Amino acid sequence: CDCCTDCPVPISRPIVEPCGISVSDRFDQFLNELNTVSSVDDLSNLSSVQRQTLNWLLNEDGLELCPGDDTLVQRYVTALIYFTTNGDNWTKCSKTDFTCGSNRLDDSPFKGKSSYLSPVSECDWAGITCNTRGKVAEIRFEENNLNGFIPVELGQLRFLKVLNVARNFLHGSFPSQIWDLNMLETIRLDDNVIGGQIPDNLEHLSNMKRLIINNNTFSGTIRGVGDLTKLRSLELQNNNFIGSIPDSIGDARDIVSAKFHGNMLTGTVPLSICDNSFRVLTSDCRDESAFFVSCDCCTDCPVPL
Repeated sequence: CDCCTDCPVPISRPIVEPCGISVSDRFDQFLNELNTVSSVDDLSNLSSVQRQTLNWLLNEDGLELCPGDDTLVQRYVTALIYFTTNGDNWTKCSKTDFTCGSNRLDDSPFKGKSSYLSPVSECDWAGITCNTRGKVAEIRFEENNLNGFIPVELGQLRFLKVLNVARNFLHGSFPSQIWDLNMLETIRLDDNVIGGQIPDNLEHLSNMKRLIINNNTFSGTIRGVGDLTKLRSLELQNNNFIGSIPDSIGDARDIVSAKFHGNMLTGTVPLSICDNSFRVLTSDCRDESAFFVSCDCCTDCPVPL
């Protein structure tokens, strides 16, 4: 400008987010709220899935949550599932699957749902069901090409009743924090490569009806299963369990199916279990089994894999 009376120095202004605070302040406040869910090291590590999820919340999430939002922790944990299981390669309802939930003939839990990470409530994402209070009650991703691991942060979902990630490609250890969720009714992990141990004390899981974790790499004893008196279906076959079958499993009077074969269990199936009316009861009761379990009431003695 050849005729301007002044060329003022530009004022440096902080970048303001929709929450009315700077980008850095929003990050710091999110970090402060989420460090009780994930470790500070994980949230600070630029290559961790926890940091990827935090970055998504800050920079990509269309809902643009503000610090202090009641749903922040729940949205973070449910979004974390996507990043820990390679969500971009899911069979259905990845974030770019714009046909998710549109098939009227689809009878899966994805029917009528939105693609994952879309700018709607996490309760409306495919695979997630919430209760009337807006708390996550069910996670269902059966046979959807989940490849990765189950995050320990799921232990924050205190109202969770159903966890079903059967027939995927999950590995690693099953988080011990999930066993502490006392509203659980169903755990289905079958046909993955998940390991870990069943805690010795599960009395707090008074509503557990289905524990189906067959065809994995679980180890240790199965003593804790005897605390699950509401069980209807118990499938532990083809793991690495050791020890004996606890007679307290017979206290589950509604149980109709129990499968113990394909492990390293020994001893005898207790009479208290035989007193129940099983449709299916299996153990390694063939004479040629490497780990023999004597059983007078089993419906089958499968050939070891």
